[in-house]
Amino acid sequence: MKFNEEYIAENLHENLKRYFKGKGESIQISIEGEGVHWHCNLASQNRRAKINCFEHRHYEEIKPEYLISFDDSEQNKAWGRTHDIEETICSAEKWINNKEIEELHEEYEFIDWYKRKIQEIESQLLTHQSTLKKTEKRLITTWGSGLYDYKIRHKNRSCKLSGYGKTEPISFEMEWDDCRLFEIRQNDCSLLADVLKKWLIDEIEPTKLEREYDWIEVGQLAKYYEIGEGLKGELIESWNSIEKFYKQIHKNFAPKVLRLIKRLRQKGFDERLRAGQSLYTFKLSRSRRHGLTQEQNFIAIRFRMDKDEMIVTNKEGHELLVSKIEISDEFIKLFEGLTKEEIN
Repeated sequence: MKFNEEYIAENLHENLKRYFKGKGESIQISIEGEGVHWHCNLASQNRRAKINCFEHRHYEEIKPEYLISFDDSEQNKAWGRTHDIEETICSAEKWINNKEIEELHEEYEFIDWYKRKIQEIESQLLTHQSTLKKTEKRLITTWGSGLYDYKIRHKNRSCKLSGYGKTEPISFEMEWDDCRLFEIRQNDCSLLADVLKKWLIDEIEPTKLEREYDWIEVGQLAKYYEIGEGLKGELIESWNSIEKFYKQIHKNFAPKVLRLIKRLRQKGFDERLRAGQSLYTFKLSRSRRHGLTQEQNFIAIRFRMDKDEMIVTNKEGHELLVSKIEISDEFIKLFEGLTKEEIN
């Protein structure tokens, strides 16, 4: 069975061979891959362009996408993502013919687009608010993606870039103790710089920030952090999310699960335990953040599709079959025992 990625790579390979026909024997062209992982190589002397081929899917739009690694002496110098096969081939040709990255930047917007956009945003922010220079700035990328994360931190607050302003406003996720609280979106970099300065340097209270800017809504979790109850707010928010999850499930057991959750919340477990799920399984833990490690204890509740039953298990694999999807004294005792464990 051939996947679409292989067809995309084969088409690119044929186009590369036609384009470079008669342009010199020193230019090496090859195709490699298996399954959905395919790429073409274009090389000459120490220069190489490795062109990874993908099928890009966005809503109903499906088209090829090319991720190019521009390498010199086996070291990556730049990345580029594009849907345009012509600029893919032409930029790769100029690279292996010893054009410098700075020259390619001037000619091709897509090369290092995310990295250069972050640098541009950072420059504008610092121009409007020079006090942001005292913050810690981190540019992070997963090798082989061509994508970058950018985070600005000062003490226990941070801002993570979430929108680059390509088709929508520039946006930042505002964090406190690495917990995402709310998002700000703005086309005006001077306004963005003012807000980031107030959040990071001035340590303004979230509700005051909300009152000062009518386009900012901080949400309930931020208000818990403001009064020094961030952990409690995080746990409550996890229960809000889990209720929303089960409300979207069209299964016979869902209404009973929602009643169970409501009863547990009435007993205050939403302020002491984190709620989560794995597929349809309801999980409770003392983890401060989403995602359990192997060392963390939990209680997992699996619901039977065809019966009014649930199976309760813990990290050790001990199982308890409960004949009704409802709370009981034994059930409450299990949860109370979990609440005694340390938050981690």
